[in-house]
Amino acid sequence: MRTLKNILFVVLCLTGLMACSSNDDLVGDWAISRQFPGKARVGAVSFVIGDKAYVGLGIDQENYEKSDFWEFNGTQWRQVAPFLGAARYGAVAFSDGQYGYVGLGYAPRTAVEGGSILKEEWFTDFWRFDPEGSTTDPTDPEVIYAGSWTKIESPFRGRTRIFATAFYLPGTGKAYVGTGRAESNYGTLADMWEFDVESQTWATTEYYPGFNSREGAVNWVMNGCAYIALGVTGTSYANDVWRFDPTQPEGLQWVELDKLKDTKDIKYDKHYPNIIRKYAVAFVVGEGSAARAYIAAGSSTTLKSDAWEYDPTRENGKGRWEDVTGMPVQRQQAVAFVINGVPYVTTGGASIESGNQSTYTFTPNVDDDEYNND
Repeated sequence: MRTLKNILFVVLCLTGLMACSSNDDLVGDWAISRQFPGKARVGAVSFVIGDKAYVGLGIDQENYEKSDFWEFNGTQWRQVAPFLGAARYGAVAFSDGQYGYVGLGYAPRTAVEGGSILKEEWFTDFWRFDPEGSTTDPTDPEVIYAGSWTKIESPFRGRTRIFATAFYLPGTGKAYVGTGRAESNYGTLADMWEFDVESQTWATTEYYPGFNSREGAVNWVMNGCAYIALGVTGTSYANDVWRFDPTQPEGLQWVELDKLKDTKDIKYDKHYPNIIRKYAVAFVVGEGSAARAYIAAGSSTTLKSDAWEYDPTRENGKGRWEDVTGMPVQRQQAVAFVINGVPYVTTGGASIESGNQSTYTFTPNVDDDEYNND
């Protein structure tokens, strides 16, 4: 009997080891980092100012929208001033390097006095976060949070929406917000709106880059250009990738790159259809010619954990995708950010009921499949 127990113990140990390591021999390594201290959630937002990242909003496992915000310096988390707008999820955020901006989103239920539920609510408001300010907790005057929020007087000019995309282009003074799923029966959107951070106003010009409408897309900024990819309209997943270059003449600023499909007579794009998904995360590591973009997690017909690297220098400037080591966990509607050259992915989950607090870092260009699981 003891011999049988020993054999079973060895089998279980080997099974555990196999579950905690990868044999895919792909490049890149994921490692566990400091856990997000707020409640587990999906649909949060994040932005970076200097060497600190800020994460907040979202909807928790009990289906309550959140308004708390947390600061992360790569070592420790601390709570900062809570968002002054209504609690929500599926909002957007961007930073001009000095301030953070948060807006749009949705609250599936709005709590009123007595705890009763009044109605769902969609938002067009935007708020600016100043990390140098301070905010006193209205329920406890002795508690003072770092940071302060100011409402942008000029409201967003487009339709209300959820799971849109937003980015700021350094050196231009302009941010852009577009796509997403609109309220009511308007469906998904393909518009793009420009925000001037100096005047704090939305431009009167409405951009239609030419791509199909979608929600749950990803975007990243690299070498002065912005990229938009992925997302979904109903059950139709987007396979197009677009680059926005503000230095080009109007009408030539948006360029479509190679589609994420297996093209006849081209060998390197055989696995491109596997990249297609919604609610993924994207981040950039490196600068100049060494800069690479990465996409990870998300969902399509199934939940995703795989990750992909985009090299913009290949294929005559259209770029090439290669798969890298996937995340140790599957999740969607997470957030990603990079501070001090290190990328992080946190929050998200399989659904609202399974939000996650674990945080992972990614190290590219290493052949090491050892990582920690949740």
